[in-house]
Amino acid sequence: MDKKTILIVVAVVAVVLALVLIFANPFDKTKKMVGKYELVEVSSGSLTYSGDQLKTLGMEITMEIKKDKTGTMTMMGETQEFKIEGKDFVIGDDKAPYTFKDKKITLEQDGSKMVFEKK
Repeated sequence: MDKKTILIVVAVVAVVLALVLIFANPFDKTKKMVGKYELVEVSSGSLTYSGDQLKTLGMEITMEIKKDKTGTMTMMGETQEFKIEGKDFVIGDDKAPYTFKDKKITLEQDGSKMVFEKK
């Protein structure tokens, strides 16, 4: 191959990679988060409750995340909308940092933690 052909191939590969990164951002983990979740653990201080324990108390909490980084959280018949901004869940004026690992979303704030697992 001559030098001109190599430069054309490199340019085409660079354009394709740029388009992939723009339209299918592989670093955007919120795409993997899309779906329905249920609460599997709540803790505050030294107290920890499983999702099953909360259900027996009538406190079932579910969450759904949409492709546009918005979602709903339903607790005891009440639904609250939220959006994901960077590393935070934003509900009204409140922000809660989150982590996403092994199909689980963990929200933590002021020493309290809620763990949701994808259904």
